[in-house]
Amino acid sequence: MNVVVSAIYLLFSAWTLPSAFIDMGAHGWWVGVVQVIIAVVLLFRHRWPLGTAAVVMLGEAAGVFIYPWQGSQMLGLCFVVYCIGLHRGLTWGLGVGLPATLAAYLPLLRVDAWLDRYEFNYWEEVFGVYSSPQESLVPLVIIMVLSAGIAAGIGAAVRRGRSHEREILEWAGHTRQLAQVAERNRIAREMHDVVAHSLSVMISLADGARVVVRRDPERAAEVLHEVSSTGRTALADMRRVIGVLKQGDGVDQALRPAQESLEELYEASGRRDSP
Repeated sequence: MNVVVSAIYLLFSAWTLPSAFIDMGAHGWWVGVVQVIIAVVLLFRHRWPLGTAAVVMLGEAAGVFIYPWQGSQMLGLCFVVYCIGLHRGLTWGLGVGLPATLAAYLPLLRVDAWLDRYEFNYWEEVFGVYSSPQESLVPLVIIMVLSAGIAAGIGAAVRRGRSHEREILEWAGHTRQLAQVAERNRIAREMHDVVAHSLSVMISLADGARVVVRRDPERAAEVLHEVSSTGRTALADMRRVIGVLKQGDGVDQALRPAQESLEELYEASGRRDSP
């Protein structure tokens, strides 16, 4: 984007070079040199906005001093003022942009001396001569000062928009963290319920097996098998839930019961409670 902005500046600057050569002869090359310097400095407007503004202001003033009718007056300064508004805010943008624009136009005070030296102005010959050279450029000065203020306002508006986006992202991240903490607490309660229920069933089955073992050893073996199965299921559930607590994902898997349906869960509980 820096390269694009510099290219746009050069594009708007180069179209008046022919008229500069018509008016000034070989001295028109100085206009091109100043424009190239400003285009190069614009590449660093985001990194050093205030320093770039100072250099561009001097470059714009030099361009107006060399050729008051160049076509890119204060365009480079508008680009820099936008960056100041973007990085420093509206106050900085206006406080730097407006005085810098006015200061860069101070060389217009010597327009009469420029006309006395070169004795010809292509634009006045083509479009007509006003009452004085200063008056012909006053509207342009007003427009470019207002443009600098608009550039600062746009930069400040983009700054506020980006700040709002960052606040939304921070709020979303904070909300996500709170949701994770709440979900982990719920999973911890689920784990407590799973372990407590399984231990209760295992204790009941063990007591039943102790009573039945003398009368019906085969039934006691089945009960002990249920004890073992219940313990393994509880251990698997606990490992799954603990894994979720450590990793922070897979909540749906952690809350899924070992049985695929309520009927299977009911039948398993019935078998375990039957002794």
